[in-house]
Formats: sequence, C-alpha cells, structure tokens
Amino acid sequence: MAGVNKIILIGNLEADPEVRYTPNGTAVANFSMATVENWTDREGQKQSRKGWHRIDAWRRLGEICGEYLHKGKQVYIEGRLQTDSWEDQDGNKRYSTKVVAREMQMLGSADRGQSEQFSDGPDSGQDAAPQDGVNKVILVGRLGRDPEVKQIPSGSTVANFSIATSEEWKDKTSGEKQERTEWHRIVAWDKLGQMCGDSLHKGSQVYVEGRVQTRSWEGQDGNKRWTTEIVAQIVRILGAGGRGGRAESTEDRFPTEEPINIPEDEIPF
Repeated sequence: MAGVNKIILIGNLEADPEVRYTPNGTAVANFSMATVENWTDREGQKQSRKGWHRIDAWRRLGEICGEYLHKGKQVYIEGRLQTDSWEDQDGNKRYSTKVVAREMQMLGSADRGQSEQFSDGPDSGQDAAPQDGVNKVILVGRLGRDPEVKQIPSGSTVANFSIATSEEWKDKTSGEKQERTEWHRIVAWDKLGQMCGDSLHKGSQVYVEGRVQTRSWEGQDGNKRWTTEIVAQIVRILGAGGRGGRAESTEDRFPTEEPINIPEDEIPF
C-alpha cells in the first residue's frame, strides 16, 4: 500500500488570511484555524479540547482563501501535514509543522449565501462536510524505530514511535519524478499503547488514525518550546503484520492524560 498523509479539519479562522506571492508569481495564503472537540470521559464528565492549526493554501486555492475567508469563518480543510526546518540565530535547529491544504469548503452562512467547495486541483465532487468540529489525521507509513513504552505515575501506559510517509508525483514544469518523505511522531495510550509495544517494530507498515495536538513546555534555557504529535485512536498493522505476522486492529477513543516525557527529537509546531 502506498504511503498516506491526510488530515481533515473543521473549525474557525483565528484571523483573516495573509496572501503573498513567491518570486515566480505563485500565490500562497497563510492562516490559522481552531478546532473544538467535545466528548464525555469514562467518568461521565463532559470534556472540551481546542486545537490550533496553521494552514498554507497555494495557487488558485490560496487566492480564493484570501478573497472569501475572514476571521471567525467556519471552514472544512483537507490536506497533508508538512514539517519545515531552519536554524535560529543561535545556530539551533528548529521545526514547524503545518497543514498544506488541498481542498477548502466554506461552511455555515457562506459569503455568497451557501456553502461552497474549492480545491488545489480538479473538482473532487465530494458532498458538503458536516459542520461539527473535526480534527482527524490518517497516515499510512513505516516505523523508523521500535516503539518506546512507558508507564506514567498514574499507571497509564503510553507508547511513543515515529512513522515515515512517502508521496510521489510528477513535476508539472520539468516532468521529472519527485518524492517527499515526512516524519510523524505518534502517541498511543493504554491498551492501544501496549498493543503497539507488543506488535510493532522498526520497519512495520501501519495505518494510524487519530488527532493532531500541539503541547508547550519551558526548556532548560527558559524559552517556550512546542511539540506536535498524533494521538492515535486506531492502529492497524498492514503488510506482513507485526512480529506475529497477522494484522490487528484496536482503538482507544478517550486518552485522558498527556505524556510527561519530552523526547529530544520531538517536532515543534
């Protein structure tokens, strides 16, 4: 199975999009949006979670976002996760994770009086997305190393591992074959985390479904740091399966605690 790197979001814009043009005249719109999720935990208590996401929209889709979107607008975004890196003034390597939009659909009371859908390619013909808040990531890739499984003081089990997704396409200008590889940090809790520790290993091909979350902490130098990770809700072993050689599936819908360990190789947002 080919690699998959897909994220679906429904939320509201934090501010008006900022549109700029690259030296070759290509339009790119940048904006942030918030997603809100509500659920009932195992104790029957209502919980709410808000996440912020940085969006890039290119070419005609970027121009449309700049023209029709504004602060507070509810939108459906479908795209892929991308991580960029650079060196700061002190020579330290820094990372930033964003969503590169492929499709955008205006929801709620659209500016033209109805919901409208736009994409960075041919019209997909999909139906309008539901208007509830959504934060969903789907990945198919391979593990870069064996999962690291730990127990936190409360007794919960957490597994941490990274997977690589690869995409191939043909450059429209040169016609040459291009390839892009992205690394994603995965966190799996409780029974799902234990299953990952028992069944996954370096090189395993997996399907991961979950949500993207960003956390912050203060580094030893006193500066604020961020990390972006995928909290897994479903993990399926693909191909030849895990050590036992068979595909497995499980899910954990309600992770109630955040990891307390901050590995050195986390990817900041």
